Amino acid sequence: MANLPAILMVVNLLWGFDTERPYGEIVNTEDGAIERRANLEFIMKLNGLMDTHEAGRTFFILGDYLEKSAAQLGQEYLRVVFQPSNPLIEICQYSYSHVTVAPIDTRPDKEPVSIEELKEDLVKADETIKRLLGVNKIAGLRTPLGYPHRSLEKSPRVLELLKGVGLKYVSSSLRDSNWGINAPLEENGQLRQPFTYQNGLIEIPPHGWQDTAFTGTSKTKGTEGYPTTTEGIVRHYLELFEEANNLSEKTGCPVFVGLCMHPWAIRRYDQGLEAVKGILNAAAEERYEKCGLWASNSIILLSPFCPIKLFYKNLYFLRFLF
Repeated sequence: MANLPAILMVVNLLWGFDTERPYGEIVNTEDGAIERRANLEFIMKLNGLMDTHEAGRTFFILGDYLEKSAAQLGQEYLRVVFQPSNPLIEICQYSYSHVTVAPIDTRPDKEPVSIEELKEDLVKADETIKRLLGVNKIAGLRTPLGYPHRSLEKSPRVLELLKGVGLKYVSSSLRDSNWGINAPLEENGQLRQPFTYQNGLIEIPPHGWQDTAFTGTSKTKGTEGYPTTTEGIVRHYLELFEEANNLSEKTGCPVFVGLCMHPWAIRRYDQGLEAVKGILNAAAEERYEKCGLWASNSIILLSPFCPIKLFYKNLYFLRFLF
């Protein structure tokens, strides 16, 4: 395993798109069918823009959403939308039925499922996505709703199950310590960066606002003060990237910035994709790496010397730095 080259002492943007709506009561209604089609058409538009910028990204797909979409529009249509053979796209899961995997302090109405139910749900999501999209392996899970950093350490049985069903990483640290949805890069003197749990499962946390806040309709705690204009949204991410760059210079290590975005939300607050273009253009100008949450030939490991250490078999993570 090689040492980290100096060129990796940079900001790495991890584009994650949670793809789950519609779900719940609206699923089997005419409105649900209309929203499914509109969101899938928008994902194709989004993919076109991301491909133009050669930006890697990860789609975390809800199994039930994908199954309902296939019944409505056909399996082949979904493969056109999600492009599972595109080397810039990673397909991962968001559970099958939007389950709660661990207790949420601010949502007593969201009772966690049992370990047995969780296993059944995750396996069903895995099998459904593989069958409908033709992917061979699903490496990661984004947990619905999300938790403060390192919260899953309080649920060791959940961590063992996630590894036991074949997952390599989980993205669950979506919130700040007060359960807000504007997660910082640094909290209580510690960097919120990818790390490994004791069982070897990797945690990859997102940062900044979960973009559901930008729709103005989120009922989740901690949405006060979100940006309300395209310029404000882009500025928010530019400030986040600048902070990451400063942290990289300070620590002498690469800093990963995870983005928790939702195609259905982007369709509401950024239908022309101007904010996404602004983020992509800023990343290009600063020569930040743009990738999904997991490169198939890369492994992120906890290091005693750096927040993370990246070992690689090819130049996937270096593609945009030369």
